[in-house]
Parts: sequence; structure tokens; C-alpha cells
Amino acid sequence: MQTRYRVLAALAALMLVAVAAATVLAEPDRPAPAYDPAVAPIIERIDASEIYRTAADLQGIPTRVYPSAGNRQAADYLYGRLTAIPGLEVEYQDDRYRNVVATLPGRGGAAGETVVVGAHYDSASSDPGRAPGATDDGAGVATVLELARVMSASGFDRTVQFAFWNAEETGKEGSGAYVRDAVERSMAIPLYLNYDGAFYDPEGRFVLDVLANEESAPFAEALARYNDLYGTGFELTRNVHGCASDHESFWEEGYPAISTHAEEHAPGAHSPEDTVEQIPLEYARRNAQLGLVLLASTAGPVAAPSAPAPGPVKWYPVGDPGSFLDARAGPGTAPVATPPDAVTPGPALKPGSRAYGLVPPSGGFVRWYPSARWKAGIATPTFG
Repeated sequence: MQTRYRVLAALAALMLVAVAAATVLAEPDRPAPAYDPAVAPIIERIDASEIYRTAADLQGIPTRVYPSAGNRQAADYLYGRLTAIPGLEVEYQDDRYRNVVATLPGRGGAAGETVVVGAHYDSASSDPGRAPGATDDGAGVATVLELARVMSASGFDRTVQFAFWNAEETGKEGSGAYVRDAVERSMAIPLYLNYDGAFYDPEGRFVLDVLANEESAPFAEALARYNDLYGTGFELTRNVHGCASDHESFWEEGYPAISTHAEEHAPGAHSPEDTVEQIPLEYARRNAQLGLVLLASTAGPVAAPSAPAPGPVKWYPVGDPGSFLDARAGPGTAPVATPPDAVTPGPALKPGSRAYGLVPPSGGFVRWYPSARWKAGIATPTFG
């Protein structure tokens, strides 16, 4: 009888574990994987040529070895690229390591939680003066930048950060500094997604390894499900590689984190031969798409860009330095000092930027809006 009771007790314990596991998968920050028609068109915006462009630009800096002048140049390059993307708040995080972090503020009740995706921009080489670091980790950096470009056009419940770590090759120092600061500030980070060594596939096998620990296992499982749902076509493996990278900084403080990794390292890694020619662009595009699905689902419901009000709606160029968005009698005309609806001038625009304008059917005033604010639904179209 005692044996029977022990068996029953063991079965009951297993059932409790199963229920607990199901509960974890159903938590808001670990959503049950499902196809989202709002996400599908977003992943199609991932552009492999943009990934290649960024990786090639970084390779054009002879070395990004920390703490070289080239390393500082790479940080400034990334900062400049990110500030050109509407909707992002960009900063250098940590004065010593100069992590470059771009924040896409959340728009919902969970905006206080931050989903993070990152890659390291420093490089390493047998010849420190020639360290192109294309697969380790220029392609990862290029992918995170492309994710920032694409995701910034949409809105999410949670805040999303796009992070570019420094000094990974010297011991995950940049990401370590970020995580220590996150702990001090009691940051809620439901997921960190890392890209490192994740872009080499000379035979077109599309094998992708997912590095996860016990805490982040549900996200690895979700990634496998999304791979099927969205047809990214990878053969996924789990923890084949034990590579130390920035995801471990998050593990060490209890934050859920996963990292993607190619089936093998590029043969020229950590040498002057690690160049952009080794980056498989279709593999990179699908890797970015798969990561985007996981990030978008974790960050919360996608806020679809708001369409302009029904016609007639036109683009108007704004070419004068310091031009303001306010009521005007028509495209290209001078601002009206006191418009009927008491419009408060908006932010100054840079030369060559563009804004949406509404033309009232019966003439009158035109209200201009920056395209990013319009699409995000922040500006409300009104007629004068």
C-alpha cells in the first residue's frame, strides 16, 4: 500500500508541475505562441540589403577592438544611425563602455517593462589592427539595427530597447554594466534576445541553435513554434553551443534571456578574414524575422499605424530649416499667425523632411503633421 501511495503522490506532483509549466507559458510576458496577422506584414519589412549595408559600414572601420579609436568610431556611427530613426530615444549607456541603447517607449499599461534585444559592436582579431568582425558580431549588430528600423514604425504595450554592447570580447563588460544598472533600478525585463555568432551558413542548411537556460526555456519553445507558424524555415537545435556571450550577463541576474547561434563558427572568426562575404543574407533575413516575431509577441499587442483621414491627403515637402508644423493656407505658404483653431506650432523639422497635410474640401487651413507622429496615431487630423 505504501508503494501505491508513493506512486499516487508522485503522479500528483507531476501533475502540479505540468500545471505550473502551463501557467508559466500563459503568463503575459510569456505568451502562448499563436499566429498574429498584425505581425506577419511587419516581418516582411526586414531587408537583407540593410543588414549587409550596416555590416559593410562597420567593416569599413579597420578595427573595433575595445578600447581603440575605431571602437569609439563604431559607437558614434551606431548612435548616428539610430537617431535618424523616428520614435527612438537614443543614449550612451555607461560612460566607460559606451553601450549604445535606443528605446522605443511602450504605449500600454505594461510600458514599465522592457523587452531588450542586443548584439556586441566590438570586435577581436589575431591582428588587433585589422578586426573586421563581420560574423562576430557585425552581422548581429546590423540585425538589431534593422529590427530597430522596422519595429519603430509600430507601437507595443511594453517598452522595447535595442542595445549595442561594448567590450563583449573582453568579458561581457558592456552588457554586465547595463545589467548591474538594471538591477539597481529594479528594471522589469521579461526577455533579452541576443545575436552573436548567428550568421554563418555556407551550405544553406538553415540550422539555428537556440541557447537557453531553465528560466528562458519557454521562450525557446515559443521560438520553435513561431518558426513553424511564420514559415521562417529553420532547423532549430537547443544548446548545442555553449558560447559565452552577453545573454549570460542577464542569466547571472535572473533575467530570462536566449541567444541564437549558427550551426558553426565562421572559419575566419577573430581574424582579418572575418568579412561580410561570409554573411548569408537570406539566413540573416529569416533570423531577424524570427527574432522580430518573438520580440513583438513578448512586447505586447502591436498598435497598427493609423491611416491618414480619408482624402484628399497629400505629402508636402518641408525644406526650410526650422520650419514648424502649424496651420497654413496651403502647401508652401507662410504660417498663419492666428489660425481659427488656435493651433500651437509643433516641433521644428529638419531640412528635406516631409509631413502629411490635410486639404479641407472647401479650402481653408492646412494642418501639417510629421509622418512618424501621424502614422503612430499621436496627431489627430483636424480641419480649420
